[in-house]
Amino acid sequence: TTQGVQVNCFRTLEDLVLGYQQPHKGLVIPLLYPVSHDTDTGDESSDDEKPTPIPASVNTAPFMGSPTIPAPHTLFLEKLKELNTPNIAGEVIGLLNDYLFSELPLDIENVHQGATTLYHLKRTLATACQGLNSEIDLTLSSLETLAKVFDHPSCSLTPIKTQDPEKEIDSLLCKISALISLLSSLEKKVLQALQDAVTNHNLAVQPSPPPPEPVPTIVMPAKNNTRQLPVHSFQVKMVRYGRQTVSVDVDTGVLLFDRKAGSFGIERVSHSRILQIVKLQNYPAKIRMVVDSYHNTPREMTFESARKCDSFCQLLLLMKSRHSQLDEPDVVSVFVGTWNMGSSPPPRILQSWVTCCGLGHTPDESTALLPHDIYALGTQENPQGEREWTEQIKATLNSYTQVNFKLVAVQSLCNMRLAVFAKPEHESRISHVNTASVKTGLGNTLGNKGGVGVSFFFNRTSFGFVNCHLTSGSEKVPRRNQNFVDILRLLSMGDKQLSAFDISLRFTHLFWCGDLNYRLDLDVQ
Repeated sequence: TTQGVQVNCFRTLEDLVLGYQQPHKGLVIPLLYPVSHDTDTGDESSDDEKPTPIPASVNTAPFMGSPTIPAPHTLFLEKLKELNTPNIAGEVIGLLNDYLFSELPLDIENVHQGATTLYHLKRTLATACQGLNSEIDLTLSSLETLAKVFDHPSCSLTPIKTQDPEKEIDSLLCKISALISLLSSLEKKVLQALQDAVTNHNLAVQPSPPPPEPVPTIVMPAKNNTRQLPVHSFQVKMVRYGRQTVSVDVDTGVLLFDRKAGSFGIERVSHSRILQIVKLQNYPAKIRMVVDSYHNTPREMTFESARKCDSFCQLLLLMKSRHSQLDEPDVVSVFVGTWNMGSSPPPRILQSWVTCCGLGHTPDESTALLPHDIYALGTQENPQGEREWTEQIKATLNSYTQVNFKLVAVQSLCNMRLAVFAKPEHESRISHVNTASVKTGLGNTLGNKGGVGVSFFFNRTSFGFVNCHLTSGSEKVPRRNQNFVDILRLLSMGDKQLSAFDISLRFTHLFWCGDLNYRLDLDVQ
């Protein structure tokens, strides 16, 4: 709370809540705007209900006298609001607003006490200039490398790691001064170095040497003989840098940041520098990317849509996986689909099914044709036989991915099927394949309802897939619930040492799909 107000201490959180629930209790803070005093108090207050006097505060407006003069920091806040700042990064505006509201009064108080520096302002400026600091470091490092080529003495700066905002600002100003000095003298020094070289070594009259014989370049094939992918570009908005284009080159393993409005050109970020991608649950079109060090401020990028954001993340994972130095993949992509075919024959081409995103989403064109590592396709009321169905699925996957997918396993129960396919390079990684089925129709004896499952180990990671068809009928919710429990308890697959547990506890990853037949009783609107 503000200065001049008595500090209240509590032993527990419950004591604090109870304490502030009492009448005339509350946290006292400076007012953003002055409150005019109501002179007509009347006789409404009795002797027993006298208002508690308001504690004195440095920013409390006087109640008597001439019209109230606003506190200085409120005037600056109003000026900030009047300014048109749509093109300024929202994070910086937030820092300025926080400073003017909560920290400027502290600087004013320090000035009243004779201070000659504004500690809180320097701390705010240091936070706002973090991105500028890193950009200047990068530019200085590049220019100093060029200067050393021509034996030009550069002004190398020792990085200062400090929490003191005053020293941070001084360090930034020193870097800017060094950058200006280096840029202004570099061309003259390089010109002088070239003139000396021509004079001393007679470079001007030396014939140009014949070009060297071209050395054959050995191009390392991409992992798993994967086909080349085009470079995909995304329009993003980044904090501090505004709008720019980010391109993903999967084959070379590089991200390209094109800051069109800036002076730094195109920045190349290799896959090895990208440490982490964080997707924000509340903002599906926004991610944070950690580059070089976990101590660096993450790069916050906002895409045009959640679909574009998902496509960018998928391409980034593919790039990391393709250029990984690990012998085994650390990320795999799984597609799970379910389809009640209603005893009707399927169309000849099923590409629209195996390339969809689910939940009514359509894939972005940049990732629509990227193959997944594993496909698990469940059907109900499928009129085709096992062999005919699996051959059609394989033909569909091969036609659009150009990959000859291998059938891991297929399990059927009457007209219910579950077929699992994997890329051929994963064939040696898949082991301990199990299949099982459970009947839940008519006293758990008929197979028109029930569940089928396939499980296996992918290296040391266990996967389980379940496809089910539960009892239909709006009034049969308890029966459907019992179907689910029976499948969960009786489906026999996975590690036999874990057979005492139901299948939800036997696998590293369990995928459940099917026609669950649950209904929503809602009026049509």
